Order: sequence, then structure tokens, then C-alpha cells
Amino acid sequence: MLSRLAVAGRVSLSIAVPAVALNLLIGVTLGLIAGYFGGRLDTVISALSDIQLAIPIMLLLIAIVSAIGPSVLTLIVVIGVANWVGYARVARATAWSLREREFIWAPKTHGATHGWILRKHLVPNVIPALAVLVPFDLGVIVLLEAALSFLGLGIQAPTPSWGGMIEEGQTYLRDSPMITILPGLMLFMLVAGLQFMSQRLTGVQSQKAE
Repeated sequence: MLSRLAVAGRVSLSIAVPAVALNLLIGVTLGLIAGYFGGRLDTVISALSDIQLAIPIMLLLIAIVSAIGPSVLTLIVVIGVANWVGYARVARATAWSLREREFIWAPKTHGATHGWILRKHLVPNVIPALAVLVPFDLGVIVLLEAALSFLGLGIQAPTPSWGGMIEEGQTYLRDSPMITILPGLMLFMLVAGLQFMSQRLTGVQSQKAE
């Protein structure tokens, strides 16, 4: 039982970490482009963000995974592509507020490319704000994976997952409640720990801002 719990935790993180990395790649790229260039690019990317937000992520995941079948790679890609808006909005707001600063336009007069300015000046400025979102999103993705596995659309047997173990334990809930309680407790502890980390990072940044 304990070995299955440990493996299930590793599986959850093996999905959550790459998915967050994909979220960051897509969201930061689109957000910086929208905030830095503005104009039509900003309008189009903002519209895409609004469309993405209008679709509940859980329904989107269920629909896509049901259509193409569950697998670790499927979960990583689908969650990564469906959960980028928060990062994009933070990156856009940062780029928009900084794009007229001297350290942004001065390199342009010396022939610096847009890509160089984005990498060297805007990305470092957006990292602190994104650092708060990362642990929060890790917790959200772990919950999404557990929910999909509980519904039979996530990690498939014989690979253990906390959501799948909770679903399996329902059959033995009266005689052996720990089969359900333990994975639920592990899920709660991991997600709560990640949320606490996010709150602590928020507090640290607030103190620095003061």
C-alpha cells in the first residue's frame, strides 16, 4: 500500500511538472508578445485568452481525453495547452508596464533585436510574479489528474494514481476505509503544501515591494 502511494505521488508530479513547464512556455511567450508589441497581436492573443477562459478546463480535459484516449503524454500535453492563460496575463501585464522604460527602448537605438530585449530584459522581470503561480498551478494540476483518474480517464491500471486508488477503495469503504482515506490524505497534503508555498512566496514578494 505504501509503495503504491509513493509511486502514485511520483506519477502525479511527473505529469504536473512537465505540464506547468508547457504552460509557462506557451503563456509567457504569448503574454510577452502581446504586452511588448501591442496592437493587433495583443488583440488576437487577448481574444484567445478570453475564449480559453470561457471553456471550463475540466470539461475540456474530459472531452479531449475521451476522444483520443488516456495516457501520461496525453495528460501532459492537454493540460499544458489548456492552462496557459494565467501565465500569459501576468507576462502581458509586466511587458505592457515596462515596454516604455528606458532600459527597454535604449537597446533598440543600438540595434538590439526584439527577441534579445524580450529575453534579456522582460523575461527576468516577469519571473518573480510567475514564481508565485507555479506551486499553485502544480497543486491544481495534481487535482485535475486525480479527478480524471477517479473518473477512469487518467492514469490507467496497473500504474497507481491517487485518484484511481480512491475510486478503487470505494468498493471496500466499509471494511477497509484506509484504502480510500490514505490516498485522499496524501493528495490533500501535497496540494495544501503547494498552496502554502504559493502563499509564502506571495508574502515574500509583498514585503520586498514595500
